[in-house]
Amino acid sequence: EVASGGRVSLGGFAGDVFGRLRVARLELRDARGAWLEIDGVELAWSPRALLRGRLVLDELRAGRLRVLRAPLREPEAETGGGAAPPLEIVLDALAIARLEFGPDVANAPPSLSLAGGGEWSATRRALRLEAQDGVRAGDRIALVASDEVDGIEVRLALEAGAGSWLAGWLGIDGAPALRDRKSTRLNSSHANIS
Repeated sequence: EVASGGRVSLGGFAGDVFGRLRVARLELRDARGAWLEIDGVELAWSPRALLRGRLVLDELRAGRLRVLRAPLREPEAETGGGAAPPLEIVLDALAIARLEFGPDVANAPPSLSLAGGGEWSATRRALRLEAQDGVRAGDRIALVASDEVDGIEVRLALEAGAGSWLAGWLGIDGAPALRDRKSTRLNSSHANIS
């Protein structure tokens, strides 16, 4: 906590910092206090990949992630040097058993589970996420986005039961159950949605 100026609080370390690490509790703070709490963090990574300019996270898991509110915007500090060298990031598997939102987060669902992964490098940018309602089985959002040679491909799949939080969030509360898939390819001149 001291090294971060009190902005990051970590507690309950176990495991190997150069392989599989567990942290019982992680908090992100600002001048108003904690705005994000994460319990039961497990990280498996490949530290040798850093020598090749890659951050490879084989697995990132959390038992519970709670977004209490939006963080305060802080003025950006001036940096004395240029930008840091580019770092490729690979996240093979992300799993958050329970994603919760505090009362100060507008239009938030009661709770979700989240899974996914992605990659950000000079040659590839890809993201895949799937969120499922933690209370009502069947409500689901799946997003896949990837940077292709001729543009960005985005695929979205939605499943929302009648009267669910997802239907309300989409502004179709009261409508019958929804099951839909959309895809689009974006490039510098246009977007095709199907």
